Amino acid sequence: MHMGCAKHIGGRQEQQDEIACFADPDTGTYFLLFAEGIGGFQGGVLASRTVIATARRYWGTCRGIPGDPEEFLEEFRQ
Repeated sequence: MHMGCAKHIGGRQEQQDEIACFADPDTGTYFLLFAEGIGGFQGGVLASRTVIATARRYWGTCRGIPGDPEEFLEEFRQ
């Protein structure tokens, strides 16, 4: 699998958006995630990194095989 990403910080001092790809090559299951820095000017980095870290934990609990993608995203949302 190959993945590429390009980011542009705009008028800010730091990149507040994050992107991640979680994959299970054994099952061919992938979860692509873009987290926009929605925590405001001061908290955007923390917000997007928290989303990615939470997704990583949930991906680990389902071992790369979410039974129902919609249910997986609902659980992740809570």
